[in-house]
Amino acid sequence: MNPSSFYSTQDCEKTLSEMVACARREYNMRKRVYPRWVEGGRMTAEKAQHEIETMECIYYTLFRLKELQETSEDMIAQEEKRQKQNEQTQLKL
Repeated sequence: MNPSSFYSTQDCEKTLSEMVACARREYNMRKRVYPRWVEGGRMTAEKAQHEIETMECIYYTLFRLKELQETSEDMIAQEEKRQKQNEQTQLKL
């Protein structure tokens, strides 16, 4: 799938929470399944290790992005609250 065509044809309706959960499931599945694939000759040990580590990086990147999103949303909410309090203070003066 070409990512640029994905966004030009439809909106991504998945939340970061959903993407984090999916990446975590995929990471756990790879840790469980890939060793059997190596034993069966379906994949080399090096390739399995690389793919597991890559998915781990994807998971942690999405996880961190979600944390940053939540922090940003909290900061915005606090700023909006502060501005509202300032407006109410100005009206009282």
